[in-house]
Amino acid sequence: MAAGELVAGLKLITDGVKALTGIADSIKNAEVKKVTIDMGNHVISLQTQMFDLLSQNALLQEENRNLKIKVDEKEDFKEFKDNLYFHGDVYWLLDEGDKPIHAYCPICADSKNLKIKVVKKYGSGFYWWTCHNCKYEVHHTEAPED
Repeated sequence: MAAGELVAGLKLITDGVKALTGIADSIKNAEVKKVTIDMGNHVISLQTQMFDLLSQNALLQEENRNLKIKVDEKEDFKEFKDNLYFHGDVYWLLDEGDKPIHAYCPICADSKNLKIKVVKKYGSGFYWWTCHNCKYEVHHTEAPED
């Protein structure tokens, strides 16, 4: 329910209560006047409960949307990880011809569900993979063979 609809609903309630109060004021019989006022108060109470429930509903819908997003993200990551090949202490994303395209950090993938590419660095006669996110390093690693 939009904020504008809530405001319009509150205005209707207020107008209704004013009308009931006006009717009660014009009634001479005290008992009828009391019953009319009690009914007006009950209507206000029910309307307040209705708006509380509408607010709770909106919060639950938002929470539901967020949970669906999380589930979708987990399913997307699972599908991504299912397409990886573990070799040389890193995960490899392979192309359609099963040639390695990118290397990914196994620590970030396994513990945090993150798609973090590792970077190949070179040193005196050897090379290694390093993750800038978790600082994971593995030396003397080779890509999967063709």
